[in-house]
Amino acid sequence: MRAGTSGLTTGSSIASGINASTTPTSISVTNNTVQNLVSYGTGTAGYVRGINGSTAISTTASYTVSQNTITNLTSQSGLIGYTSGNTSAIGIQFSGGLNGTCSQNTVSNISNINAAAITNTVVAGISTISGLNNSVFRNSICGLSNAGTGTTATAPPVVVGILVRSGTTSVNVYNNMISIGDAQTTNTSFIGIML
Repeated sequence: MRAGTSGLTTGSSIASGINASTTPTSISVTNNTVQNLVSYGTGTAGYVRGINGSTAISTTASYTVSQNTITNLTSQSGLIGYTSGNTSAIGIQFSGGLNGTCSQNTVSNISNINAAAITNTVVAGISTISGLNNSVFRNSICGLSNAGTGTTATAPPVVVGILVRSGTTSVNVYNNMISIGDAQTTNTSFIGIML
């Protein structure tokens, strides 16, 4: 699936494989393959996401994301930072609700190809936000890249394996395999787990 056209789309385009845009009572996203999504818009509100959870999820909901394969997602977005866990490219945005689990997922080849000197564009394998007692475990994350050429030392382009943006009581992150940064030569900051 493609949103926008390479070299032509200057607005914000959005590509999302599985999108939970409302606040459910419970949700289970299991055994899916999401691949080959592209968001070519260079605007600052676009993104690509394999699995996209609502940022307004109730802390009484039950959220399970497990045994999914997310691969080959590409963004050209100029979205900066990670407010509410939103970044220019994410494999899984996990809004865990109450006792949510994100486990045994394979996330690979997620990239932002925007080579502009923008500060703080972020690519994340898994981003978790707004949950109560969430657990992220036994996931495999590799092949994340960011072509950003920004040189601001305090806000460089970033690639992060697991981004814990927010959560209450406890967020448990354990037994994950993260392999990022191999053979990449941009000014990108590579972070395995970012809290």
